[in-house]
Amino acid sequence: MTAEVEKAHWPTDTLPSEWAWANLGDVFTDATDSRKKVPQNEYLDAGAIPVIDQGGSLVGGYTNDESLRFKGSLPVLIFGDHTRCIKFLDYPFAQGADGVKVLVPRSCYDPKFAYHALRAAELPDKGYSRHFKFLRASSFPLPPLDEQKRIVAKIDALTSRSREARQALDEVPALLDQLRQSILAAAFRGDLTKKWREQNPDVEPASVLLDRIRKERRRKWEEAELAKFKAKGKVPSDDKWKAKYVEPEPVDTEGLPELPEGWCWSSIDALTLMSGGITKGQKRKAEVRTRAVPYLRVANVQRGSLSLGEMAEIEATDEQIEQLRLQPGDLLLNEGGDIDKLGRGWV
Repeated sequence: MTAEVEKAHWPTDTLPSEWAWANLGDVFTDATDSRKKVPQNEYLDAGAIPVIDQGGSLVGGYTNDESLRFKGSLPVLIFGDHTRCIKFLDYPFAQGADGVKVLVPRSCYDPKFAYHALRAAELPDKGYSRHFKFLRASSFPLPPLDEQKRIVAKIDALTSRSREARQALDEVPALLDQLRQSILAAAFRGDLTKKWREQNPDVEPASVLLDRIRKERRRKWEEAELAKFKAKGKVPSDDKWKAKYVEPEPVDTEGLPELPEGWCWSSIDALTLMSGGITKGQKRKAEVRTRAVPYLRVANVQRGSLSLGEMAEIEATDEQIEQLRLQPGDLLLNEGGDIDKLGRGWV
């Protein structure tokens, strides 16, 4: 019983009535010249003649050896025998190292159609074995020449539209960023809530809210200080430690824009309790006890999200762990790293 010869397959086995199946020799001339291949160790970084090999890049290198220039007719298709890469060339070149096959479309095959046909071929997946033998054993779809040209024109038009769509999509992030900045500017001018303020004239002014925040800020600071005493096994004997609290400086509003009625200016210091993290590689006395806990690095704090797939650990004391434990609602901002990471943060 004869084994079936492996060959390329196509998206369909049924052709239109005006089409025909043709073998490789009917539609291509194999112009590969094994005597005129540029060894890879002789590739130049620049030169007069581009060297085309079977790698993923269009040009593998260059040569100045005119005797190696391809002398046949153009355009041609380059087929990577190992990589299955397919390239369309309509300019002078030299063959690269082993694995390069040079195919010249015959007059019955439009060169661009031949290129798309080769790309549509489904070759058996044999790793890095020879694939050209599958093409030699295969049949190729052969439409009338005028129809080939119409198909190429349609593919070119769709490719152009696809390229324009990708370009438009590439511009979307910048447009969204501009829109976001515009919305934020309107929000902090009070434009977004102007109608609401008109409908709610008796709402509590921000100055009263700020006073309440200041009191809450001090209370939280005192709780944190007492926690430090507790972690050290101490109890304060009086209230002198409270004198260490530093009230936020009032905001100098000179030169600042006028705010909507009911709003007020504040410093970030008055609205938050700011703290840094643990410094890696801290030197501690031998008797200081620590334990490993997960911590957030610059890489974990993205712009508008947290990336928690890969967490690192750091040695910290119980006091540090309690003091720097993150809570829901904490605002995280990177204060180090490269310029693109500086200020990046999330809640």
